[in-house]
Amino acid sequence: MAINKNIKILLVEDAGVMRKMEIKTLNSLDFSNVKEAENGKAAIELLQNDLAVELIISDWNMPVMDGFELLKRVRSNEKTKNIPFLMATGSGEKKEVEKASEAGVSSFISKPFNKDELFEKINEAFGVKSEVQEPKPLTKENRITASGKVKIKTVHIQITDHLTLGILKSLIKKNEVSPQHFELETECMPSWNTAAKQEF
Repeated sequence: MAINKNIKILLVEDAGVMRKMEIKTLNSLDFSNVKEAENGKAAIELLQNDLAVELIISDWNMPVMDGFELLKRVRSNEKTKNIPFLMATGSGEKKEVEKASEAGVSSFISKPFNKDELFEKINEAFGVKSEVQEPKPLTKENRITASGKVKIKTVHIQITDHLTLGILKSLIKKNEVSPQHFELETECMPSWNTAAKQEF
């Protein structure tokens, strides 16, 4: 089932620059019918006057009323309780994911995200299954290398661990550091959303 690109989307984000970037990302996916709100309170007011909203994309951390409170209000209102709700957060902590899931979030995305990740999560919010092939996890057998050492595979995003892992890899390559019990394999991911999918 393809999602109608003319659906009305309510984007709730307090940071003006971030809101513009997210609108640009939505537009690049051909979603152009986007309403904006600066916080949960403004979103509730908009929803009271416009019941044609078909998807809510909301940041979690906002002043006045945060995304979690907005989610609870949306789910407790008979007129809005079935609107797909996509929660965006900068941290993506497991506790937040569980808390939002219990409150009825449709899908969850970590910031920063790219257009492919956003489209996948919009599909998920509408219950459309993605046909993306899941990565193959390492098994007990292929964790041991030919040298008898354990293979440690780590994924990271460039803005956090890139420098630390790069230095460690360089030291190992130059034989300045020689791990006795493991071999290191690293992979740089474009965002936490792709990194979180990896299995080890």
